[in-house]
This record gives sequence, C-alpha cells and structure tokens, in this order.
Amino acid sequence: MKQNFLIIVIGVLLVLATGCSSSDSQEATQADNVATEQTENKEQKTENAPKEVKRANAMGKVTRIVGNEVTIDLIEMPEESEEKKSEGNGQEGMKNGSGRTEPTFTGETKQVIIPVGIPILTRSKTGQEELDLSDIVSGSMIMLWLDENETPFRVQVMGAR
Repeated sequence: MKQNFLIIVIGVLLVLATGCSSSDSQEATQADNVATEQTENKEQKTENAPKEVKRANAMGKVTRIVGNEVTIDLIEMPEESEEKKSEGNGQEGMKNGSGRTEPTFTGETKQVIIPVGIPILTRSKTGQEELDLSDIVSGSMIMLWLDENETPFRVQVMGAR
C-alpha cells in the first residue's frame, strides 16, 4: 500500500514538473519571437534609409507638434559650396549682435510624421545624445533626413535641453 502511494506521488510530481517546464519554454519562445520581430523591424528601417546621405534634407523651426506629427517653418538650406565659402570669409548671411548667422525662413511649411523608433539626436559637450519625441517642442530647431517617400529616417534637434 505504501509502495503504491509512493508511485502515485512520484508520478504526480513528474507530471507537474513537465507541465511547468513546457509553459516556461513557451514563454521563452514567445520572448524570442518578439526579439526577432523587433530586430527585423530595425533592420527594415535601416534598409529603407539612404546609405550615402550626409546632409539633412530639411531644416526648420517647429511651429506645431501633435503626437508624432510635426509642422516646421522651413529654413533656407545653404548649398555645400556656399557653406565653405561663408566659413572662409564670414560675409554670407545676416549676422546678429552675437556674431551668429540668423536663419533665413523660406515662407514654406512642411508637415512630417516622425516614425516610432528612428533616432532623434542632439549634440552635447560629450558627443551625441539620443532624445525622445517628447523632447521636440514648439520652437525647437530641427534637421530632418528624409527618404525617397519624404519620411524622416533621422532627426537632429539643435540646442535641446
């Protein structure tokens, strides 16, 4: 009688141990699937981004932000040759009292939707810092790198924090 009871207890313990380990493996498999999906999404976003773009496609002052939809007043983007030329003689552009060049607004506005997960960066004394979308506020100056569909794949906030 004791021997039968012992066999039943051991059998129940084996069933419980096997049941618990299978649910753990299902949770681990689900976690692996989520991690793989996130990696694939990041890879897809970087595949859509042009590889050779060094300069921003648009620059401006944020006039309105609702969720991830941003409206900016566009600033005239100097041509690369003009940038080097103005660095050399310092004569190009309107200078304010501090010696900085004031931006020239084009009068155009641009609305863009900033996709979730793209890098939003700013420069700091220690290098580049990554920001959140909530760090972009009305009045922020931003630079946008756009893909062929006019969707940003990189955003830089100037003078954040």
